[in-house]
Amino acid sequence: MRNTLILRNNPIVTPAADVTSGSHGDGSKTDWFLPSRNELNELWLQRVRVNAASAGGLGTDWFWSSSQIISNNAWFQIFSLGCQYANIQGMSGFRVRPVRAF
Repeated sequence: MRNTLILRNNPIVTPAADVTSGSHGDGSKTDWFLPSRNELNELWLQRVRVNAASAGGLGTDWFWSSSQIISNNAWFQIFSLGCQYANIQGMSGFRVRPVRAF
């Protein structure tokens, strides 16, 4: 649902939402979504628990959020530092971390 709204409002510059809208995780779940900047930050705050429960953990990558600052800029979270910045959507080198629930 959330990704559908992002894609409908801005389909050209939202590859992160496009990726998560097609994500099925373990093959059977279809309710994955691109987390907001607050949800990404909560993942970072809970990184010890998440890493322990997740195969491969969160790592130290930069992850896109679904939160936009302006029409073509979105927030991302740097997991090695715990900080957030905004950048032009579609920048390469950033990853997505689909989630199902909070």
